[in-house]
Amino acid sequence: MGNARKLRKVIYSGIIFLITIILFITSIVLAKMLNPMFWWGAIGMAFVTWGILDWHISFIRAYKKSKKK
Repeated sequence: MGNARKLRKVIYSGIIFLITIILFITSIVLAKMLNPMFWWGAIGMAFVTWGILDWHISFIRAYKKSKKK
């Protein structure tokens, strides 16, 4: 039962990570097309994406650790 819950967390965090990747790419495109000041938003979105990647990897590691037991 615990593995299914951890797998669900991995799936949900993966979906959230994919959404942030899409938002990051969108912010880069907007910065390139519209306004150079949007580069600050793209830089901020890069930090957010990095944090969510770290969060997602921690769920994957916890799932793999619980699967080994």
